[in-house]
Amino acid sequence: VLADWHLPDGEGIDLLPPGEAPFGLVVMTAQGDERLAVGALKRGALDFFLKSQGFFETLPLVMERALREWERVLELRVARSAEAEARERLGRFLDELPAVALLKDAEGRYLFVNRALREDFEARDWVGRKASEIRSPAVAARIEEEDREALRRGEVLQEVIFRDAQGRKRWYHQ
Repeated sequence: VLADWHLPDGEGIDLLPPGEAPFGLVVMTAQGDERLAVGALKRGALDFFLKSQGFFETLPLVMERALREWERVLELRVARSAEAEARERLGRFLDELPAVALLKDAEGRYLFVNRALREDFEARDWVGRKASEIRSPAVAARIEEEDREALRRGEVLQEVIFRDAQGRKRWYHQ
């Protein structure tokens, strides 16, 4: 959509609803400055330009560029949606594993703990926290050292097999 900044009933940028834009918008004006342009781009406009002499000659190029940008926006939305769906499927899969499974970030914060870990280690509140926040200092220090070594080597350091409260055999790789 190509819209002038000044419309009879408001501003062209107001055509975009809050959140994810359902269409691409290019805003033009005869009077404006960088502040106006930056504001329009931050609110989701694909482009902003000043009408000047030669405006009609450059308009097709501006709109072609905006259409290419809108195609990229749509492709990115599809990719993000597919990634979110894949993460959800992986999370459901990991949650059903009989073995404990977890994911941590580079700083050692738990990003995910599966159902087996939540049940066997009562890890319901671990996500977003580090070992030092939920374990004794000695255990946390050992876990953090093992994590650093695993990251350095890029491989599993040890496998622990134990029985849970129900007597089931569990495997823990770290």
